[in-house]
Amino acid sequence: MIYQAKKIWEGKVSVRSYLVAYCKRNRENLIIKYQGGKMTVEYYDLDRYTTDGIKYVTKISDQYIAKGKKYILCDYKWQIDPEPVSWTKEGADKLISAWRNISYKFKK
Repeated sequence: MIYQAKKIWEGKVSVRSYLVAYCKRNRENLIIKYQGGKMTVEYYDLDRYTTDGIKYVTKISDQYIAKGKKYILCDYKWQIDPEPVSWTKEGADKLISAWRNISYKFKK
């Protein structure tokens, strides 16, 4: 599920608990986007949040929760995902040759 955050407060981004529960139930990662940055919370790490314990009541219903139900805000520490490493052909060849040299030394 992709969640667009509106703001970050004290280095944390708040997500409503029913969205977190939806991701846990479906074993789906929570992707939080904010101002061009992206943070991924793996489905097995969704319980690692902090909360102030204040319960809020929904004013309108949507596909995740009915009107009048209660929820809390789950705060996750904002950490932008690192950029994926892209390999060049030359770099990949050097890595393979280095591994071959290491494995050759262990065979002796």
